[in-house]
Amino acid sequence: VATHRSAMMDRLRFINKRTYNRLTLTVAGRPGSGYAVIYHTGRKSGKTYATPIVAETTPTGFLIPLPYGSETDWCLNVRQAEGAVLKKLGTTYCISQPEVVNDGFAKPLLSSRAHRMLRFFGVREFLHVRAAALPEIAEIPSVQRQSVPV
Repeated sequence: VATHRSAMMDRLRFINKRTYNRLTLTVAGRPGSGYAVIYHTGRKSGKTYATPIVAETTPTGFLIPLPYGSETDWCLNVRQAEGAVLKKLGTTYCISQPEVVNDGFAKPLLSSRAHRMLRFFGVREFLHVRAAALPEIAEIPSVQRQSVPV
């Protein structure tokens, strides 16, 4: 059963990476959008990538659900760099101190509805980051658009 679920998640991740993420990036980070966008630097390539995410606001920053776990390219990039840039609802933030946390840490920071929904979908890991709003930025760094890692 675990192998079947893993194969299914890999397939879903591939589909999201190639199509859904590209569409979501057109609205992610904008006012009124349910998605944020995280700009991170590739560990090997040094290129800047944009990945759409869900980011729940916490008193000190954001809690980012990791439906595919903590070993995704974007999560590894943020952790290695010890930060990134996140845009949510039209505001740009510098994020730092990324830490993978479990469901027990996340539960008190989420609404009961959000927590139930994430548990239903099997999300047990989160990335907790500290955040500071940045002044208006004229332009986000040039983003590699051919490969939008999940």
